[in-house]
Amino acid sequence: MGHVNQLFNDLFRRSHFTWLKLYAFPSYFCPNPEKVKKLGKKRVQKPCRIILTILEILSSHNRVGITKITRNANLAYERAQTYLKQLETEEFVNKEVEGRKKFYTITKKGHKFLQRLRGVKTYFESLGFPL
Repeated sequence: MGHVNQLFNDLFRRSHFTWLKLYAFPSYFCPNPEKVKKLGKKRVQKPCRIILTILEILSSHNRVGITKITRNANLAYERAQTYLKQLETEEFVNKEVEGRKKFYTITKKGHKFLQRLRGVKTYFESLGFPL
């Protein structure tokens, strides 16, 4: 377990990774693990996987509307908005508004972050912990 803790410390040393640490691994960092257990058998998408999916969608297209993101990521509109706002504040995503429509694009910083997330995903999958 010490090796995994060291990995977390190395990955999340930078300040912009701290919010991901809380979203991606809530059971690991949650002070109340009973809350996590109450989710039961309901299938819940892991936040790290959601962020990875959103960034991959944005990476594969030039400009993407929120409807395309919600359909491809299998998310509710409100939940997609929450993640997109967080990604926007971290400057991984840019939002363009044209009238009533909102379009999202990935930034260079977002591309770098996506590459790191793909590396983390590969590493954890090699250990037998799918994200």
